[in-house]
Amino acid sequence: MSSPHRIIVGTEYSGAEVLKNLLTLTDGYELIFAQDAADLLKAAHSKRPDLIVCDIVFDESAVFRVIRAVREDQDLQDIPFICTRIQGSRMPESLVSSFELLFKQLSGCTYIDLCALQMTGEVDKFVALVKASIQRADTDNKATKLLH
Repeated sequence: MSSPHRIIVGTEYSGAEVLKNLLTLTDGYELIFAQDAADLLKAAHSKRPDLIVCDIVFDESAVFRVIRAVREDQDLQDIPFICTRIQGSRMPESLVSSFELLFKQLSGCTYIDLCALQMTGEVDKFVALVKASIQRADTDNKATKLLH
């Protein structure tokens, strides 16, 4: 039996519970929770995750610092990174679109508003994005190994 995919999660406790319920109960992902940006980067180096999921308000909004550190590190830069908003009130669609553009253009990350998906009962879209991100990274890694 293959080991579960590892996902490092940067979020506060209540957000961690949401993700734990979504990802470990249905698909058996191994979640590794980080307390702050330094903890997340240390875990990324030692655990070599298949995916990093980070709340946009993680560690007093240090998410861009974390993304930059991951993208500039040759050992980590190929790890898929999803930024999300796990909890809060409904945001205007224009603000959500701005977040999507900001994260994609500045960092090459995917942004998905998990909070909005929870409100509309569409959390399966988040789970599908997690699966697709890991699968795409697996495919890219296999192709790279074949070329070398």
